[in-house]
Amino acid sequence: MIARQHLFDDLFLGVFQKINMDLALRRIGRFIGNFEKTWLILIPMLVATPGFAQGMIDAGGAQSAAIGLGAGLSASAGHGRVVTRSYQSALEAQQAVMAQTKAIEQYMKLGCQFESKKQWDNAEKSYQYVLKVVALRDGPGSSKAVPALQHLVTVNEQLNNLKEAIGFQERVVAFAKRASVPDCEATLTAQLRLSDLLVQKADFEKAAPVLAESLTICDANPTESAGRLAPNTMAQ
Repeated sequence: MIARQHLFDDLFLGVFQKINMDLALRRIGRFIGNFEKTWLILIPMLVATPGFAQGMIDAGGAQSAAIGLGAGLSASAGHGRVVTRSYQSALEAQQAVMAQTKAIEQYMKLGCQFESKKQWDNAEKSYQYVLKVVALRDGPGSSKAVPALQHLVTVNEQLNNLKEAIGFQERVVAFAKRASVPDCEATLTAQLRLSDLLVQKADFEKAAPVLAESLTICDANPTESAGRLAPNTMAQ
């Protein structure tokens, strides 16, 4: 009984699968037939009107070109934005440098005005501000700070802040020594100014090597330094 049931089930399944296969083949046949009919209609048109065929081909190419052009325009626009930002950054940096240079000039002038009126505290603040702006514009260790340093030496000397004055003058000496173009006269002047301050502070131990180095400069450049060391030698 069970064997018969299995046999019946297999037979039924085989018939069902055959029916489905026939239906599938019929549908495929209709699709192929329609496809062939479509191309039978299109082929004469393509042969008779090559412009139409080229149009179909160009339509696909145009779509691809449009995609490529869109990507190119997008990349170009991105590059343009980068260039614009770079230009704006450069312009802003240039404007900042110009503003800093103007501030340096104005505060140097203001410091000189305070100094001429013997308003030493205000003069010192002005020159200190100049040092900060020079460092911001040119970076630390810029020789452009030398004029402000020289004024700070004078101002602190008048305020009797000899320690600060000596510190500023030591920086002036350092700049003179490492100048790209050696200037023995500028170096000697800076050295003598430093030795004067050390003598005023009664720091003869530090003044002695400075004067000795000044003597060496005088010996190497007798014409430029004639008569300039006598007061310092007597002070020593």
